[in-house]
Amino acid sequence: MPSALHLNYAKQLHKKFGLMVHYPPMKDLTIGDVGLLENKLFKRQDHLSALTGLTVKHRLSKLSAQTDNRFYLATEGKTEVRSLAKGDAGLAHAGLEINLQKENAIFFSATDIRIHEIENQILLGQKILELYKAGIWQRQWVLVTAVYIAKSTLIFGSAKGGASIVLEAETDVPRLDLADVQLQLRIKRQDTLEMNIMDNSENVCLLETSSVKRKGAWPFRKPSFGFSESDGPTDEQVLDHIRRGEKNVEDFFAFTKN
Repeated sequence: MPSALHLNYAKQLHKKFGLMVHYPPMKDLTIGDVGLLENKLFKRQDHLSALTGLTVKHRLSKLSAQTDNRFYLATEGKTEVRSLAKGDAGLAHAGLEINLQKENAIFFSATDIRIHEIENQILLGQKILELYKAGIWQRQWVLVTAVYIAKSTLIFGSAKGGASIVLEAETDVPRLDLADVQLQLRIKRQDTLEMNIMDNSENVCLLETSSVKRKGAWPFRKPSFGFSESDGPTDEQVLDHIRRGEKNVEDFFAFTKN
């Protein structure tokens, strides 16, 4: 069961980047994984090939140049980030002080991102809609369609606030630049952090998911569907019409990004 802080962390990252989250980051999370979303937090259950026999092909890309190939978030009004020079606060090298001052304060940095995403998602979505029609695909399932892999990830969070951490470069550099993936960091000191991840190995930090959704406003309040003006059908009732060949699944459902 995810904590309130983890759910809030996922909500903040989704609001800024429009992407879903797995916490903690995973090395082996991959496109084609299937799971559930709790708010914006993904929980893996299985893989598409094991559940349905469908396979996926992937393509590799990077973030646009405008993003500096990294993701960065410090909760506005709750997280203070301060650069430290050599000698400040007893540091032997340049450092960074992160103060998580209030409840649900988050600091997130992911650097040198590459993206693995599913090719031909439209065709795959059509196949999944047919599986949904056949009762094989479950409505609550989401499919991972892209993973964002970072070479360096920092995640700090505090549920109650009043927490802090000081990072120090392991070598003599003029300033600590989190965008430098070659930079090695160590924790000089920390206090009451509920989320504390500092990883210089490759991890999936963010992801895109898609799922089966109702398509627009349903025109079901018609006599031909057998529903009164005040009643609305369940998904299964609509699928029953589709399975009898009266309608197409694409008319009422879509496989789209969450």
